[in-house]
Amino acid sequence: MVQVQEEEQVEKRGLMDLFFILMNHSFYIYILYSSSADKYYVGYTSDYLKRLIDHNSQEYFNTYTSKFRPWVLAAVFNAGENESHAIATERF
Repeated sequence: MVQVQEEEQVEKRGLMDLFFILMNHSFYIYILYSSSADKYYVGYTSDYLKRLIDHNSQEYFNTYTSKFRPWVLAAVFNAGENESHAIATERF
């Protein structure tokens, strides 16, 4: 009986953690710089470090950013929790 209660508490805690993550999901505007091409690239994401890795990854070979590797992170700005606002800011 005690084991079942402990498992239920762990399951509830896991759901609460997931809810917290989803409710506090921030978006970021990131700016990348390519010194090889002297170009900047602006994007938005919820995980800018992963996006930097993606832009520099050999898996993505036919994209705009693949032509100007390597990219470095020039700046990151918190765009809040609303994805549509992040998109509008990126386009601005």
